[in-house]
Amino acid sequence: MIYSIHSNIVSIRILMMLIIFCSLPERSQATATSSKDSAFNEVINHAAKRHSVNPNLIKAVIWQESRFKKAAVGDAGEVGLMQIMTPAVKDWAKEYKVRLPTKRLLFDPSVNIEIGTWYLARAMRRWHNYKYVEALALCEYNAGRRGMRNWVPDELHGSVDIKLRLTYNYVTNILKRYVEYCSQSEPQKKMAYTTSRRP
Repeated sequence: MIYSIHSNIVSIRILMMLIIFCSLPERSQATATSSKDSAFNEVINHAAKRHSVNPNLIKAVIWQESRFKKAAVGDAGEVGLMQIMTPAVKDWAKEYKVRLPTKRLLFDPSVNIEIGTWYLARAMRRWHNYKYVEALALCEYNAGRRGMRNWVPDELHGSVDIKLRLTYNYVTNILKRYVEYCSQSEPQKKMAYTTSRRP
């Protein structure tokens, strides 16, 4: 079912404005509201630094994808904390010239978060010139590059018009959780998390 959100574009704009808050250096450490949320902070912070993605965004994706259940399996074959799929795993292995991990290994939090974060970072690099880079990257993470190509704005500062209710809810939920995690961050020593501009 096609779901046009022209009337709801403002909500994504507001969320993206709030996300500026997350770019402050003192907010660039994974935080948590519960022990479940904090269980993978060390792994998340490592992957965040390695791939230049805000760790609170990674946590928000994990919250949406699996609610921090490392043994989670999706209906379409997605696995683990970040619900990664075989095509993403193959792309990651090709990028780093390594053997494909076994399916069992994909449930390991370190491996799963590494691959999921790499995939998210690749999408963010693709859309780094756009004002709503996070929203576009999350659209790609959820719907695939082909699935979201008609939602890309004509102008770099244009709004993201998500035409599928499922993906709209997905992106909105993650952005809200992202802002929430950032708002709970304790001041930390400066850590730079920027979106890489390499092709």
